[in-house]
Amino acid sequence: MYEANEIANRLDLDDRVNTTAKREAFITLKDHKPNFANNPTCRLINPAKSEIGKISKQILDRINTTITNHLSLLDQTPEETERINKEICKIFAKNELKITIEANKKVASFLDVTFDLNTGKFKPYSQPTNTPLYVHNKSNHPPSIIKKIPESVNRRLSEISSDEEVFNEAATPYQEALRKSGYTYNLEFRLQKQTPPSHKRNRSRNIICYNPPFSKTLRAT
Repeated sequence: MYEANEIANRLDLDDRVNTTAKREAFITLKDHKPNFANNPTCRLINPAKSEIGKISKQILDRINTTITNHLSLLDQTPEETERINKEICKIFAKNELKITIEANKKVASFLDVTFDLNTGKFKPYSQPTNTPLYVHNKSNHPPSIIKKIPESVNRRLSEISSDEEVFNEAATPYQEALRKSGYTYNLEFRLQKQTPPSHKRNRSRNIICYNPPFSKTLRAT
């Protein structure tokens, strides 16, 4: 609440922003996490949400738009790249934020993909300490969900692999994780077909659908 009040005063919005009501925060136990009995963890819930979050989102959206425009300029000299870096850092500093930029790199990892400009290839990426873990095929989930898990893993690995050789080099830990979770599915490289966008018009209908929670112990009669 103190940070929200400070931002409102600095932006001269204190007379137009509602005062945040004081409410007690509470915690919820993450008892669905593995090894909870030996390592109990919890989540802090703050029910008092201020309107300053909307302002923060607008600032971040403006910064993200600026960064996206700069990152799209790929064919730049080292001097031009350095100038762009300084401009981005200046924008962050103006909004009391910090950023670290690494420029002129030939190999870069973003989310779950590694791009190599030297070879023109891309491959799956994960943190060195990350171990894939999937829902067991005997777990209490709808059969359609269980069936889709290995298929979705195979599809994603194929999408972020430039060729079959890259796919096979990266598939081993994911294949082992599927085996440990009870799946017999064999991962193999599959080229994804480009489907044209659908122009079908969806009609909005006033229909309320109810899907009861799934459980293998329940049967419809």
